[in-house]
Amino acid sequence: MSGSLKANDIANALLVSLSPFLESEGFKKYKPKQFVKLNEDVLLHVQIFPNKNDVYLWCAAHPLCQNNISLGSGIVAERFPEKEGVLKVDGQDSLDDVIEYIINRLPDLFQFLNDRFTMEGIEKSISDNAKTFPLLVKGFCLASLGSYESSQAFIMKFINSGLDIGESRSGAKQLLNSLSEGSTKEVLEENRSNNIKKLRLNKYIS
Repeated sequence: MSGSLKANDIANALLVSLSPFLESEGFKKYKPKQFVKLNEDVLLHVQIFPNKNDVYLWCAAHPLCQNNISLGSGIVAERFPEKEGVLKVDGQDSLDDVIEYIINRLPDLFQFLNDRFTMEGIEKSISDNAKTFPLLVKGFCLASLGSYESSQAFIMKFINSGLDIGESRSGAKQLLNSLSEGSTKEVLEENRSNNIKKLRLNKYIS
């Protein structure tokens, strides 16, 4: 690529090339260079991300039952290309080569997304030995699947870690209380409704 070609130029070209394919897979435009797809329990998010010197696709799956989810912090996520700098702005590839590279990776991208477009997919993608914050997400997923005893174990691991990220700790305590009180389904549904409202997702629900 010539030195005058900027990351945003590549991102815009990718947007034109990828939009029809994403929309054919049920994704809808959410924000500039971002697409979302929802089912009853899971939010999928794809973003064309122009960095300072390169461009990549960010793909993430979020459980809607988790409290206060953020599109910028997907626990089950993947980046294409996987290594930083593959699509360097000052590299030698032409723009057409970059587009072709991404298009050729789309089967991998959608295999990744489709494998995780269920609560079971997200739960299985997070290792039992995951670092602290993913344990919280796994707890919410297990609760939504009715595995309350396992959910409680993961939530306790998170709480005992002492980690505090925004509203995550209070959300964990709320879920833990609901597990002991038998009101888990209500809490998970409330979280789902709050997330849809916060992220303004109503019009994306099919």
